[in-house]
Amino acid sequence: MNDFNVMYAADEETPRQMRMSELVDFFNSNGMWSLFRCNVAVVRAILEGRGWYTGVNDTGEFLIINMDKFHLPATSDPVLMQPITPRR
Repeated sequence: MNDFNVMYAADEETPRQMRMSELVDFFNSNGMWSLFRCNVAVVRAILEGRGWYTGVNDTGEFLIINMDKFHLPATSDPVLMQPITPRR
């Protein structure tokens, strides 16, 4: 399974840069796969194909960008590099 850099941004959340595996763990911990009726295989295939994915979560819309596909450089911004944590 290919692990690549992604940028996750959502309404009312600080954007985060992480590995796809970290995003999968975050979605698993929040039950977000069932929320927008999708699964990791579909999202991964879309990100590896066209390079971006949009969806809806409990706070609004979100966007995931495959940074590697678009040759976007990794950031050193400490805010964007903070671990993403599940909402309770």
